Formats: sequence, structure tokens, C-alpha cells
Amino acid sequence: MTDSLFHEVHGTYFTIARTILSKQQTLTVKELECLIKEQGFDETAFQLLPSLTNQRTPWYLLKEETMGHWSPITQNKTPLINTNIERRWLKTLINDPRLLFFLDKAEIAELQQQLIHVEPLFDLEAVTYYDQFNQVDSLVEQKL
Repeated sequence: MTDSLFHEVHGTYFTIARTILSKQQTLTVKELECLIKEQGFDETAFQLLPSLTNQRTPWYLLKEETMGHWSPITQNKTPLINTNIERRWLKTLINDPRLLFFLDKAEIAELQQQLIHVEPLFDLEAVTYYDQFNQVDSLVEQKL
């Protein structure tokens, strides 16, 4: 059961665990339950909290400092994880010349460098536009 808790990288349990770990302070069980209920469901604490506090589970992330006070076992900030499909989608977007309306050339170049080994999810020619213009604005052409 505990192995299936974190099956989605951006699922509810991952989001809650990231919030708890970002606190980087000792939390009481009551505070943990409140954090979990704010972002999850009423029953989420029954499944998630034991997984985070039990050393025998793969998701053990909280250690008991004193009776009823828990702190993260991690020392570094929790990184934001991007899935392969998200990286491929971003690679597709940075190939669109209209991105120059939102980012400058240096920002796009930085993204392209970070995603140099990532294949685009699809070619821009595969996009079908509905209810919008698909021509490139002359402002974008000037920036190119």
C-alpha cells in the first residue's frame, strides 16, 4: 500500500510532502495533520502520516525529535521535479517563435541549453489552431 502512495509526481501526496519538508522546522502531529488536511482530503492523514513517520516505509521523511514533535530528515530544499513529458512539452514550446512575446532571447537560449538532449513532444506543424490566428506576428519576426 505505501508503495502506491506516491505514484504521481505532481499528485496530492507529493505536494503535501513537499509542503511539509519545506517547513524545515519541528512540527507537532496536530500541525502535520492540519497541513495534510489543508491540501488533501479528510482521510489523507490516515494514509500519508504513517508513511512519512515510519522508518520501515520507503517514504520515511520525518523523524521524531522529541515526543510528538517531528522534523524533516532532509537538509536541502526539495527540488521541483519535471517529468520527461513536461520537458518534451517545454522543448516544443521554446521552438515556437511567439514565445518571444513572453521571454527574451537570452531566456529562451538558456532553456534551449538546459533541454539540449530532450526531444520535442511534437513538431509545431502538427498543431491545429482553432479560433485563433496561426500566423506569426510581425513583432516576432522583427525579434527573430
